[in-house]
Amino acid sequence: GAFLSAQSVADTLQVSKSLIFSKIQTVADYLNAYHLTLERKSHYGIRIRGNQAAIRQLMLALYMRSDNHFKAEADKRLGDFSKYQRLVEVTIQKYNLRVGYYEFQMLKTWLKVMVISEQLGPHQTLSQGVPMTTAFDDVFQAVLEDFALAPDIQAQVEFQQLVQKLVQPSSKPDIKVDRQSLEETLKTYFRQVDAEHQMDFSQDQDFLKQLTTHLMF
Repeated sequence: GAFLSAQSVADTLQVSKSLIFSKIQTVADYLNAYHLTLERKSHYGIRIRGNQAAIRQLMLALYMRSDNHFKAEADKRLGDFSKYQRLVEVTIQKYNLRVGYYEFQMLKTWLKVMVISEQLGPHQTLSQGVPMTTAFDDVFQAVLEDFALAPDIQAQVEFQQLVQKLVQPSSKPDIKVDRQSLEETLKTYFRQVDAEHQMDFSQDQDFLKQLTTHLMF
């Protein structure tokens, strides 16, 4: 990517330029752990160098830490991503896959990271991509199409490897859980809690949806 001045980085993070300079080596050491290099050039600024796979791993780690500048900026850029979260949930139920809640969050986050990394610049692409071999092919293709992204060879391979690592066929009986019924049960419960403790959990739709998703797993 292009060089960024220390001042522009400081303005983005809303810190002083002197703080940026004082933390340069710490940042460089952190990036090295992800096989990335912090390049510094006089009168130009700084930039991160490395392959896209390493950059995506860094983005994934930063996003999974939740409360930070990168996550906030990523969510702002991507907008409502609930459609793809729902597609992942439907796929898990359709194929009776064994996926933990953390693994589910990582799959969803990786798709977000893939969109952002692809928007940063051109990569090695194929007109028709490469054959997909996971249960989540439709989700991956939906993200590509909706965000107008060209099929990236490396990104597709990474996604396949991530799915193989995180997802296993279920050895449990196929127990059907009705999402709408579960969500209504939670609303009823939290209405009682709200009445007793003067809270407003039952009015927080995002909280109820996330809790429902967590319990579905």
